[in-house]
Amino acid sequence: MGRPKLYHTQVDRQRAMQGYRKTYYEKNRQRISERNKKKYRERQGHAVIDGKERLNALPSESSPLSPLKKVPKGRASPRSSSTVVRELEATLMAVIGGSLTSFMDRFICDAAHSPSLSSCLGTLCSTLEQVEDMEKHIRSVHAQVLQEKGVGHELQTVEVTAQRVKHVAHAIEDILLHGASESTGALLNKQVHKELHYQNSPDIAPLSSM
Repeated sequence: MGRPKLYHTQVDRQRAMQGYRKTYYEKNRQRISERNKKKYRERQGHAVIDGKERLNALPSESSPLSPLKKVPKGRASPRSSSTVVRELEATLMAVIGGSLTSFMDRFICDAAHSPSLSSCLGTLCSTLEQVEDMEKHIRSVHAQVLQEKGVGHELQTVEVTAQRVKHVAHAIEDILLHGASESTGALLNKQVHKELHYQNSPDIAPLSSM
């Protein structure tokens, strides 16, 4: 067995992550393509339904409540940031099963008993894609709140969730990097010695205020 690769810098880790994703994509190109086509068809179907509902809901003449009008600065938007944050938190908890520590522990245990580590890593890579989508969403919410409301409690609430989502993404990336460059035994050894990212930072669990 060759010596495990070491990723000392953030650039090294990013390049390794990109390499793993490229390899995973090339091996699973057909399955990913079919999955994306299915998602596209589902989105199109929802778009048609939503479009019809919006048309039916529109008043005969433009009004202050018309969805076509821009919401003035300072006025509550149709879906407040607190609502979006609650939805993102609920989605995040659903993805990791309520606890990042438990989620990672289960993954490593399952990987240790799986005949194919690469298959397990592929599943985890899909999970990372979900979390990265949440990262993009929360960043857009952050930018909107900062522009409309400025610095304050609402922005701080968004930032808390943004940091939690970012932490989950980093923890998953850490496992993927170790899994892509090392054996299952080496991954288990790091877990035993508490050398993994998720083991050296606070757990991500449901917020008491949510």
